[in-house]
Amino acid sequence: MKRLRKELRSKWAFVLLAIAVLVHALMMGSLFWGYLDSLFDNSASLPQGIDFFSVYEAGHSVLENRSVYHFDGADTSVTPHHNPFRYLPLVAYVVAVPFNALPAWEGYWTWVAINELLLVLNAYLTWRVAGRSDWALVAASMWFVFTPFYVELYVGQFSFLMATLLLLTGLGLVRGRELRGGLPWAVSIVTKSNSALLLPLLIRVGWWRAIAGGAVLVALNAAYFAGRLRDLQYFLWINLSQVLNGGYGLLDYQLRPGEMRFFEDPDQRLFQFSSGEHGLLALVRNSYLAFDSTATNLPGPFSLVLVAAVVGVGLGVTFFSRRLDVLALFGVWICTFFLVYTAWEHHYVMLLPALVLLVAFRPASRWIALVTFAFVAMPSPYWLVNAVSGASLPPAGSLVSIQESWPAWGVVLHHAAKPLPVLALWAHLVYAQVRNNAT
Repeated sequence: MKRLRKELRSKWAFVLLAIAVLVHALMMGSLFWGYLDSLFDNSASLPQGIDFFSVYEAGHSVLENRSVYHFDGADTSVTPHHNPFRYLPLVAYVVAVPFNALPAWEGYWTWVAINELLLVLNAYLTWRVAGRSDWALVAASMWFVFTPFYVELYVGQFSFLMATLLLLTGLGLVRGRELRGGLPWAVSIVTKSNSALLLPLLIRVGWWRAIAGGAVLVALNAAYFAGRLRDLQYFLWINLSQVLNGGYGLLDYQLRPGEMRFFEDPDQRLFQFSSGEHGLLALVRNSYLAFDSTATNLPGPFSLVLVAAVVGVGLGVTFFSRRLDVLALFGVWICTFFLVYTAWEHHYVMLLPALVLLVAFRPASRWIALVTFAFVAMPSPYWLVNAVSGASLPPAGSLVSIQESWPAWGVVLHHAAKPLPVLALWAHLVYAQVRNNAT
């Protein structure tokens, strides 16, 4: 027994990895049997595969020679359910069209399998580049026990593809290899454009070829929008109004082919008060609305001030530092997304590259990265608040949030669980860059 304990102490990281893989297998089983669905807002309230089917529908629209942003929520002839498409047109042509070679559900499960493969490759790459040490195994284990990944696969999102591209970008930055890091970044720009937040860092390190490559890929979408200016207006509206209006882009779910309607009144409480959001802006907005049942939105330009403050600090430490701490700044800009934009639970898989690189390469930031990981990796308090408050989901198709039946403390707890640890990590990394500049 003593010998066994000694061996376990010497191989604790391998044991941790084995436990992580087992937990991951249990999570993946829930995709088939649903025993974890009630833990998360999206899996409790949305039908499985809805985001993947939204992209799949866009590919079908390409094949039908119509707008990729065409949306008819009542049409289930192609997919069983779907949301409006909100990516750049290139995603519809390059990603969605090939998936249309498969029936919708087969395409979804193929996408799940691809994401599982990406996860294993990410974990292996993390372990290999981090020196194959005990801490390298810890960093690799982090990929397997991250519950936002379950939500990611449940809805069929494309955020984990972004996580893979961001991991490769981060490794390129750490090692100073523009081609290896710049090409994945350029691809990420046209996949989910939030990686544009890394642009200040790339400018500072002089990755001009990577920036040019990203610009070329973005410009490829201009040919599509040139003949469809209404689609360009729609794309900007659905992706930017969340920040400009301090909440959701207000989408008319009753659109029919050929129609494009926008809400005239952006201040409607039912669009702002959402249990699905987990960014810092969502914490501030939902907390305000929870304590004022008559309010419809945050007062004045509060959201823009908060966004300007966070982005301004990031720009300051990026461009006014004499000595660059590239890994710290990579983390600062990855964290910024969750502080200034709408972040759903599955979006947090895009935080993983920064967390694993900090654990693998930066001992001084290792523990705060692990603490942040622990909070973000766990399910949000969604199930706990529902159980304590006795809340139940609104009727199917209702736009009223389940939060309307939560106590105010439940709303604050639910929305604070993920962004506040990220805010703490962001502040730590900003300070690390400032301190590096002062020494």
